[in-house]
Amino acid sequence: MPAFQNWTASDLKNWVNTVVTLNGTAKNAIIQGINDFVDGKLILDCENADDLVQALGVSKLTASQLMKALKNCAEYNAALSSNSNEGKTQDVEQEQKKQQEQQQKAISMFNESNMNNEESRNQQRTDEFYPTLKLNVGGLIKETRNKISPNMLVKDFRDWLIRMHLSNNGKISKITLTCSGKVMADDNVSIKTYGCVSSYNMIAVAFRVIGGAQLPKTQKIRKMDINNPLIKLTKKADAITYEDSEDEPRALMPCGHAFTAITMFTYIEHCFGNDFKFTDFVCPVKNCLKPWDWGLVASVGDLSMDEFEKFSNLIEKRQLLTGEVKACPHCAKLLDKPENLNQNRVRCIHCNGSDFCYLCLKSWNHSGLQICGSYSCETKVIEDNIKNCEDVTITGTNQVVPRIRACPKCLTIITYEHACKHMTCPRKDCKHEFCFSCLGKWPCPSSYQPCQPASRQQL
Repeated sequence: MPAFQNWTASDLKNWVNTVVTLNGTAKNAIIQGINDFVDGKLILDCENADDLVQALGVSKLTASQLMKALKNCAEYNAALSSNSNEGKTQDVEQEQKKQQEQQQKAISMFNESNMNNEESRNQQRTDEFYPTLKLNVGGLIKETRNKISPNMLVKDFRDWLIRMHLSNNGKISKITLTCSGKVMADDNVSIKTYGCVSSYNMIAVAFRVIGGAQLPKTQKIRKMDINNPLIKLTKKADAITYEDSEDEPRALMPCGHAFTAITMFTYIEHCFGNDFKFTDFVCPVKNCLKPWDWGLVASVGDLSMDEFEKFSNLIEKRQLLTGEVKACPHCAKLLDKPENLNQNRVRCIHCNGSDFCYLCLKSWNHSGLQICGSYSCETKVIEDNIKNCEDVTITGTNQVVPRIRACPKCLTIITYEHACKHMTCPRKDCKHEFCFSCLGKWPCPSSYQPCQPASRQQL
């Protein structure tokens, strides 16, 4: 199978037909929407169900179901993680690496500075000193207060210059030096190479600029709250970085793996950046993947209140987009329908408002439990399909039944295509086996023999 971004309309239709677990009505709607202009790249550009509605012309419910199926598609996830947005997902890791490199560089520079100071003290006994040099710093002429050796390397002179004369300018690490019109670009030659040998020489100091409209990145130092009752400390090494220092506290997660605060925070940002539909945390250790509570994850990662609110809001918004939760039309509280509640007619326990449809969120205007009565709801389409669908003959029999039925247990819509009358509900938490003809529990009274077909269902 080619990479998802290279899938053609034919590839997409084949995937929907053979892999995606949806009822026949939804599958047919999706396949009809996949015309010759629809391909893997177009689907990748769809960030949510609303985008799929526009791209394929399907209902929002069908688009939400398709988005869930895409989330479980390995080729789709691989393509999503390798697109142009991937760079954003590694910002935290790059920042961590940058900080480590800066720390190592600082240690190296500190050691080098000590060596240079010692060499300088030894060298001063034999080198001839020249008069003080003049500096042009932003138009302000300054004189060095100390005589320097013409044999000093450019890089050592630059470091000395920053420490001794530019300390009031804050953290300055990058400056350009010019003497007699020549840029002192080679750090490993002496300053006398550029003619810096007398008080008649002027050294111009230029500061490096950074891009406008941006601020230097700063990162909060992550420090785990060891007094937090949610956190259980452990001496185990970090499961990702293998950090086992006693100075770095590590939390024992419910799955048994240990994490430092900075590792957990890096994982949090990676999850939200790498998967734009991400909502649920699991252990990242290979072959573990046990679920974690978001509150515990936030505590271990030492999130600030602003960070916690930002990520929590992302979770809520993504859950709404994927259809996993709904907002009550009366009080706007987030609601989750239990998997064993096999009806669309619901009521909010927060405000105890009037009954409404869990699919379209419109007020309930019907006597049953599945069809809300709203003409804009997909249940109306389902009702019409059951009422008006064509009849088919069960393979191997002379029994004529409606092509579309609802599962007698959970009311999931099922379309008959071929084979015998033995049907298994495709819904994962149902899997009810029944006879597509008489709608009785399988095996039906007549088993593989003809039985009395049930009439069209009234939902």
